[in-house]
Amino acid sequence: MSERARIPATPGEITIPADGTSLQLKIAMEPSDLNFSPRPQNILINSFASLSGLLLGYEYGSISGIVRSRAFVDIIESPGTVAIRDDYISLILPILFCGALLGSIAGGYSAESFGRRQTIIVGSAIYSVGVIVQMMMGVGSSDALGSFVAGRFIAGCGMGSLTTGTILYMTESVSGQ
Repeated sequence: MSERARIPATPGEITIPADGTSLQLKIAMEPSDLNFSPRPQNILINSFASLSGLLLGYEYGSISGIVRSRAFVDIIESPGTVAIRDDYISLILPILFCGALLGSIAGGYSAESFGRRQTIIVGSAIYSVGVIVQMMMGVGSSDALGSFVAGRFIAGCGMGSLTTGTILYMTESVSGQ
C-alpha cells in the first residue's frame, strides 16, 4: 500500500489514485462531520417506516406463544393432544422467513418498477391477506396446518416486500440537510 492511500488518523481528505485519476474522499471521524439535523419530518418518516421492522419482530416473537396455546394445539392436532409435533413446529416457525426471502427479492424489483410507496402498500396488502388466511385455519373442513403454513408464507412474502420498500423509502425520503 502506498503512502498516499493510507487513511489518516485525523479527519480530513485523502487522495486515492484510481486508473490514473484522483478521487477525493471525505473522512468523517467526528459527529460534527456527519452533518446530521434532526428535522421533525425526518423523525416522523423514520418512525412510521420503522414499524415494518417492529412488525417482523412481533410476528416472529408471538408465534412461540401461539404454537404452545391449548386452542391452537387442539386445532392443529386432535383435541386432548399435549403439544404439537416437533416437525410441525419446524415447518411453522421458519416458513415466514422463506416467504420474506421471496418477498424481499420481489420487493426490490417492484420498488424499481412501480415505486417505493406502491411497494409498501402492496406489501401491506399481501401481509394482511396472509394474516387472514392464518385466521381461517380450521374453518369448515379445511386442513388447519396447511392453511396456517400457507398463511404464514403469504404473510412472509408481504413482510419481505414491505421491509424492502420501507428501507428504500426511508433512505431516499430523508435528506441530510
